[in-house]
Amino acid sequence: GKGYGQAVKQYLDGFKKKDAPMYVGHNPLGKLMVAFLLILLMSQAVTGLVVGGTDLYMPPFGGYFKQWVAGKNATPEKINAIKPGSKDNVDPAARAEMRKFRKPFIEIHELGFYLLLIAAFLHILAVVITDIREKTGLVSAMIHGEKVSRKTPVDE
Repeated sequence: GKGYGQAVKQYLDGFKKKDAPMYVGHNPLGKLMVAFLLILLMSQAVTGLVVGGTDLYMPPFGGYFKQWVAGKNATPEKINAIKPGSKDNVDPAARAEMRKFRKPFIEIHELGFYLLLIAAFLHILAVVITDIREKTGLVSAMIHGEKVSRKTPVDE
């Protein structure tokens, strides 16, 4: 079979001529966008769990962060005395170290939020433009599962 790069080129050439190849599933650019959206969502999930574990000590990582900020040789009683959002009962140096560790996770999480907004908007825009140009009923196919085409799909 042909490679992905060749499929993208063939699709773009056809799209420009208003004669794009028909796909039952995602076209080559749609596949790329779906992969990008999934990577962004996974990034948001992981960074969100790490950030939620710091300072608020939420699961699944909160217990590790609580032990970290309690300091070396902290007793279980001291660890349990640490409350979410509080600086009481924490070792200041260990807390500063933990907050330095979490900073890139916060930055990635914030950037991911804006990238996700932009990518979702572009995805919706691309779907509408593709549906108008290719006249396959792409949007309605998301509801009832049937695309319309006079062509044979290349991905059947």
